[in-house]
Amino acid sequence: MLVSLKPGVAGLYIHAALAGDEMKGITSSWEERAGEYHLFTTDPDIRRLLETQNVQRIGYRALRDLQRRIQ
Repeated sequence: MLVSLKPGVAGLYIHAALAGDEMKGITSSWEERAGEYHLFTTDPDIRRLLETQNVQRIGYRALRDLQRRIQ
């Protein structure tokens, strides 16, 4: 999916989270979320792929703030 992104604004939604007792207690998908967190924050191959594709990672708060400015 990452190699087929077209230039411009695109969105890829991941539900990454740190594994912990709280996360394990509130969702049954904690393992997948922890895997996404690890993949997108520490995996050197993914980081390199994002860089070569000129993908800029942005969090929800920053995106929300940008959306509020253009309204």
